Amino acid sequence: ECLRLPQCDVIVHTGDIMMIGRWRTLNDTLKYYKSFYNWITKQPCSNIIIIGGNHDPVLENLQKEIDIDILFPPKATTLLPSPSPSPTKDSSSSSSSSSSSSSIINVHYLDNKHVNIHGYTFIGIPYSKGKSRNKAFQSAASYSKAVQLLQSLKNENENEDKDENKNKNKKKLILCSHSNLHVDMDSRVWNPIMEGIGDRIKCHLFGHRHSAYGASYNSDPTCKGAVTDTDSDSYTGTNVSTSGSGYWRMCATIMNGQYIPCNDPIVIDVDVDIEDDE
Repeated sequence: ECLRLPQCDVIVHTGDIMMIGRWRTLNDTLKYYKSFYNWITKQPCSNIIIIGGNHDPVLENLQKEIDIDILFPPKATTLLPSPSPSPTKDSSSSSSSSSSSSSIINVHYLDNKHVNIHGYTFIGIPYSKGKSRNKAFQSAASYSKAVQLLQSLKNENENEDKDENKNKNKKKLILCSHSNLHVDMDSRVWNPIMEGIGDRIKCHLFGHRHSAYGASYNSDPTCKGAVTDTDSDSYTGTNVSTSGSGYWRMCATIMNGQYIPCNDPIVIDVDVDIEDDE
């Protein structure tokens, strides 16, 4: 409740809202998610992206029973304090009261879906692999949904390459997943997809691997070759700017390998064209 994130345009939460979701009752879980929603929608931003993680079994199953828009309403209103008035000679009347203005926040829950924000297509994929007993979004069905989404984006990219008008303004992609898909997806599936969309990706944001916190720059947009959770060129800086022909992979786990919440949020600067926003 006390954590305040830096002011930004978009906040991306890459999953595992809960610690051990499988042990909670449904009513207790709903209260927890409501508390999370109330907290994250108070942060200084205009867009929020939420994806599920393997600790969020209710998010995987709840959609069969409750509309996700009820759990995470797509529009939230928050109050922002107005700038303090400039001191005047007669400050007794001007400084006695402070006003605030309301701000609308767009909340996007992405379960193998994508949304366009400020000229970027944010792709949300909750799939992951792991050995723990927290198995949400780790089924073969969840993997298949992730592959279908990425394959559809690859096909769309190939069609745009054939269209001279669309090719002049290629889509810029920001991949948001719970795990490092470069590690967790079958390379026989991942590599051909990345050959089709790798040049469009500006950064890949994920969590899940607590020991892999930090960022690494991938200079090869096709992502060929084997990688590990902690790439050799990784570092633990928290302010990243995108540049060059490759893209950044960022593991933004707040908790370390001992499940202690000691890692800072990772802040990313990208070029934004407001006119491209939808």
